[in-house]
Amino acid sequence: MTPAVRKNDLWKSIRILTTAPILAMASLALLWICRRNIFSNALQLWALIACLGLFPLMAYPLQRCMPHFKDKGRHGQRYLAMIFAVGGYVISVLVNALTHASRAVWFFCLEYLLSGIIIILFNKVFHLKISGHICGVVGPMLLLIQNGLWPAFPIGCIILMLVAIASLKTGRHTVMQMVGGGIAALAAFAALSIMIG
Repeated sequence: MTPAVRKNDLWKSIRILTTAPILAMASLALLWICRRNIFSNALQLWALIACLGLFPLMAYPLQRCMPHFKDKGRHGQRYLAMIFAVGGYVISVLVNALTHASRAVWFFCLEYLLSGIIIILFNKVFHLKISGHICGVVGPMLLLIQNGLWPAFPIGCIILMLVAIASLKTGRHTVMQMVGGGIAALAAFAALSIMIG
């Protein structure tokens, strides 16, 4: 294996380890450890991990089993992942309603739902590709800071830089697409801050 191939594999690994579902699960785990009082109980936590993390991840292995998506390569995989992600976000809202979620938990889940809707609107309706990956880094960083976990800022900036470099190195996104993804997360956060305080 040549050094160039090894380096490309490294960038691909960084992208895989920093996907939105994985960072969502990591963020929920951190909130459970540091701000447990925002959750109703452990069952609520696990339900949200399933909705925001495990369910969206299922899109990748299931692509091979779904006739409409299995022969569409990376494009089909990306589209199916968006469907599963937003589906999981919608279910998380139902979980919140059924488990009498706190404002912090509502904000967390609605940030994912609204960001997902913005991503789909731009990518599928306006045909302007913006980075869901970058959105999935900026969103949880903002949510953790909102809950007083300030170390999330420098760590999040490092992750953001690595994801940006990895996205450019692997040809997944342009700079403007990544800027768009970051703006989507910020816009969702700002809108929720106005609507629910």
